[in-house]
Amino acid sequence: MRNLANITISTTTRVCVFSKCNKPTEPYSTKCIVHKHRAMCDFPDCRKQTVKRNRCAKHGGKRVCLHPHCAENARGGKFCIAHGGVATARLCDVAGCGKHAHLHKKCIRHGGGKHCSVAGCFLHARGRGLCHQHQMTQDLSVKDDMQQLDDSILSLLMEPLAWDESETNLHLCNEDWGTLLVEI
Repeated sequence: MRNLANITISTTTRVCVFSKCNKPTEPYSTKCIVHKHRAMCDFPDCRKQTVKRNRCAKHGGKRVCLHPHCAENARGGKFCIAHGGVATARLCDVAGCGKHAHLHKKCIRHGGGKHCSVAGCFLHARGRGLCHQHQMTQDLSVKDDMQQLDDSILSLLMEPLAWDESETNLHLCNEDWGTLLVEI
């Protein structure tokens, strides 16, 4: 019998090589599931994700503003937002509102979001066309359906098998199977 007292088991998990990513790596990889198909910046000792030309935004993956003494990234043209670049995000059409527009060029607060698909519900849809409340009730009903299905399958598996004990099958019990198998 071996002495197991000196054996230590390592429970450390490798972490993704990308900077600021603390997710565990995929098996046989140095990257997590989020970054597994992403390339890393070619700049020495940089562990950021590439944007363009195998470089991150900091090391030349994005264009720099052409205004003198400005090091910001160009947005929607040759300049940054401060020097005349175009903001690509559309804003709400309501005067004085600076929130991002969704449906009908309006933010959610001003009627730009979709409503819950349940009749009579006017809350905003969060996912699958349902508000948070109806999404939760649907998830619970699916869990109940799955539980009923599991219970049905389990009860079928646990039922005793109904053997047919009629005379037609009883003669098989009295046969000499050794000689029958040799004849085959």
